[in-house]
Amino acid sequence: MRFGLVGASGFAVDIACYLALQWVGLDHRVARFVSFFPAASWNWLLNRTVTFSERAPDARARQWARFVTSSVAGLALNAGSYAVLTSLTTFFDHHRMLALLLGIGLGGFVNFALATRYVYRPRVSDTNRTGPPATPSWSAGRDAIDALHKAGYDDNRPLLPNDGMGGR
Repeated sequence: MRFGLVGASGFAVDIACYLALQWVGLDHRVARFVSFFPAASWNWLLNRTVTFSERAPDARARQWARFVTSSVAGLALNAGSYAVLTSLTTFFDHHRMLALLLGIGLGGFVNFALATRYVYRPRVSDTNRTGPPATPSWSAGRDAIDALHKAGYDDNRPLLPNDGMGGR
């Protein structure tokens, strides 16, 4: 739900930039491509602070770069479908906003999948456990030793029997 609301606000940024760029004289296809970047940056910031705020934090510049990089797949569908629709069909050339909406919808599915799995990765403990967050990594070794003791392992008994050949 939050991802969709953030996306809707990003859509408003996208449309505003798209129309403003055409108003200053850019071709509609160039405006479609350029308007993506302010919208993607807007979406990254809101997704970071609102949608995925409970996920593991990452350095802003690195996360923004991952978000924009992953959004290129969405952009390929988004701007690509827009360019194809408006260039190859008279209907969409006359109704460019519909082509824009279709492109944004297609790109949005890809962006959501990549955002949830690549950009705003869940904490390791969120993917493997249902309880509280995991303790530091050394606890896994301690847990293994505790399990061995519960199973009857004696620290003073060798793991392998003495084979009489000098080995333990």
